Amino acid sequence: MVVVAAVVGSVWFFYPFLSERHYRDGFQYDAMGLYELAIRELEMAVRYTPWETQYIMTLAKSYESLAAQTSLSVPDRLNALSKAEALYQDCVDLDSLNPWQQNRLAAVWTARAALLPTPDAQLYLDKATRAIQFAARLDAQNPLFQLNYAHHLHTNNRLDEALPLYLKAIAMDPNMMEARYNLADLYRRRNRLDLTLIQYEYIYEHNPEFGNINVGLADTYSRLNRLDKAIEAMEREVQRRPDFVEGISFLITLHSKRQQWDRVASLYFQLIALNPGSDTYFASFAEAVRRSGKVDKAKANLQQMMVQNPNPDLQRLLQLL
Repeated sequence: MVVVAAVVGSVWFFYPFLSERHYRDGFQYDAMGLYELAIRELEMAVRYTPWETQYIMTLAKSYESLAAQTSLSVPDRLNALSKAEALYQDCVDLDSLNPWQQNRLAAVWTARAALLPTPDAQLYLDKATRAIQFAARLDAQNPLFQLNYAHHLHTNNRLDEALPLYLKAIAMDPNMMEARYNLADLYRRRNRLDLTLIQYEYIYEHNPEFGNINVGLADTYSRLNRLDKAIEAMEREVQRRPDFVEGISFLITLHSKRQQWDRVASLYFQLIALNPGSDTYFASFAEAVRRSGKVDKAKANLQQMMVQNPNPDLQRLLQLL
């Protein structure tokens, strides 16, 4: 019996080391987007140390990522979500007052709702709302949970309920830019463009690289008829993203209002370069060049380009001028 006990003890002693190895491999596979391999390794990690909630949560997140793959059938995606839900529920059973686990359950229910018909979807959305609200109450001093609850209400068009939660999150952390960005959208929907602009300008001042902040500024300035500021913001975005077709098109509209045809022509040429073989913007480019009064200069530039790159698009443009 002593020998048997010693053998069993030695095996159990090595389980945490084996678990850690499988967890690291699974984590790497997940980061590479190889979710099925990640799940296989993480399941081994959980099998060796079923009390490690970190491993359980990571495995559940891999199932969530797998469920997000649109290449899978809906039943397969729902099955992956069911497995994630069961794992998160295990964590909740171990610690029912952990707000992070409540939020993860809510994320699974929200994802499930997106794959189900309306009556069933509403059931899961209601469950998600209760879990997110519970998490926000569990850690009422954490701005992340207030933001998460506000965003959930926001996306479900419950704007009156979302507003005070965004304000609460910002009061806790004035530099929580996502809360400010979402609050700006809420104000925009209410046509309070003055308040929208306050939030966008704060974000730009403190974090000018925040995603789409220039787009938000340009749209708001344009609605307020502050065209010069709108153009300035949109030019920054197009310079940062020269293949941003929607941004270039919006910038064309703004410059057209100012009758800045030389810039309009160059923007149309940028769209032509992004769409080789398409003549969608040819006529608009030619018209902008004519309005700019610089037809001869445009022809000379096109002829010079053709020397280096004799493609048919340039030839057709030259013929239009």
